[in-house]
This record gives sequence, structure tokens and C-alpha cells, in this order.
Amino acid sequence: MDPARPPGAGPGTRRGQPVRPRRHLPHTPQRPAGALGGARHPVVAQLVGTGELLDALAQTSPAATRTELRQAARAFERATRTHERAAQADHRALRSAARGVLRAGDSLGRGEDGGTTAMVLSTLVLVTLAAARWHSAHGHAQQAAAARQAAQHLRTAYWTVAATPLKAMRHEAERLPDPVRRHHTTTITVSLPEHAEHMRHGPGWDALLATLDQARHAGHDPATLLKTVIGQRELDTADNINDVLIWRLRHTTGLPTAPKPATGQTPASPRAPKPAEAAMHPTPTSPGQRRPRR
Repeated sequence: MDPARPPGAGPGTRRGQPVRPRRHLPHTPQRPAGALGGARHPVVAQLVGTGELLDALAQTSPAATRTELRQAARAFERATRTHERAAQADHRALRSAARGVLRAGDSLGRGEDGGTTAMVLSTLVLVTLAAARWHSAHGHAQQAAAARQAAQHLRTAYWTVAATPLKAMRHEAERLPDPVRRHHTTTITVSLPEHAEHMRHGPGWDALLATLDQARHAGHDPATLLKTVIGQRELDTADNINDVLIWRLRHTTGLPTAPKPATGQTPASPRAPKPAEAAMHPTPTSPGQRRPRR
């Protein structure tokens, strides 16, 4: 289950290109997570395809995460060993995704590349945990343990690569006016009443607020958008719901996965606030001061 590295896709090949195939990966591994619980043959095929994708990510990962991803791939390979035969057609998309990762060359592990890798790893943690649940339900104790081991290695790799982009998002949140923070907090509370209190005191909360606000500035309705990403897949197995939602929101909206830090940036030109923004923090007026045009 080790897809051959295509000719010419060695270390450093096409530097900067790994972002593109990784940016489209989260759509692909979501399929096996949703399928685990259905018929046995398609599930086994999806597990095999996920293993090939892990192999490809391990082969092209930067040094900081290479060991963990290789161990995750080895562990998950054991989780794919069942008496069932995998239907080739049922994991064609995952195999194609794995080949795309290999063709793009080695990941740089920083900037948008690193943020996109964090987004992929966040999804794969949930996929491997879904695989562990499926194996447990079918009495495959060894495979379930291997899938859980793979998930743990993926978690470690995720925290390594996600630290920098999440820090940049937290800095974005520090500049949000209090009325905006309260508005987004209310939106999250209404959408996830059973989790909201825990989320507010957990890591990633500020980064989630920043992500929602960036999505709002991009023209999305935060409440509708949040409902959409919550419905994409279950959240029960998530270690940190904030992080899972951050990456789903950024993937769905096409937001950058690694926001640039504010230091040294040229201030954005003033713009007229959107109606929702104006309601959250109306602009005061004084004699001789005109309101911005709508």
C-alpha cells in the first residue's frame, strides 16, 4: 500500500505546489468517515484508500512531522488488514488524491502550505477514529487498536504544524471589537448550545472567532455557514471542536489557512461596513463628520 513516487517528484520538486492538492484533500477523506457504518466491502476499500493517502502525506512531509506521519501510516496499514477484499473502484478518488500529493513534491511545512497540511491532518484524525469505531463494532480488536494508534500520531503531527497558523488567527481575534466578539459568541452558542460553554474555555476559541469574522467580511452569513459546516460530519469524536470547525470553515469558504501576521502589514483602506457589521458596532458621528456611504 505504498504508491510509487512518480518520476521527478523527489524532494523539493515543484516547490510551493503542494498547497494545491492538499487544499482539495479534505473533501476526499470525508467520504470514508461518512461511509464507516455501511456495507463492509466499500468500507474496506475506503480504509485502503485512506492508508494510501497517509503514505503519500508521510513521504512528502517536512522533517518536523515526518516521523509521526510515517508511524501513523504504518499503524493505519495494520488497521486495513481484514478478511474482506477491497473493491478497487471504491477508493479510486483517494488513490488519485494520494498520487496528486506525490506529484506535487515535498511540503514546505510553513505558510499556506503548513496551514493546509494542518487542515488535512485535522480531518484525518477524525477519519482514523471513525475507522477505530467501525473495527470495534465488527469485533476487529487489533485493527481498532491500530487505528487509534494512527490517530494519536496524527494528533501529534497536527499540533506541530497547526501551532503557527492558529497563533496568527488568535492575533487577528485580539483586534476584534467587543460587540463583534459578543455577536459571534452568540452565533456559536445558538448553533452548538450543548458544546458552547466548553468551547469558550478551550484552546482555539479566539481563532474560531477570527475565522467567523473573516468569513463574514468575505460575504458569508456566519450563522448559516456555521450550520453548514456542523452538518458536514459528526463532532462527537473531536478532541477540540474549535479546531475542527476552524478548518471546516476555512475549507468551505476558501479562506487562507495561514493568515499573515499583522506586524508590518499596510493597513487596509477604510471601507463602508456591511449591514450586519453596522448593527454590531455602529459608527458614531460628530458635527462635520459624514457617515460612510453604503
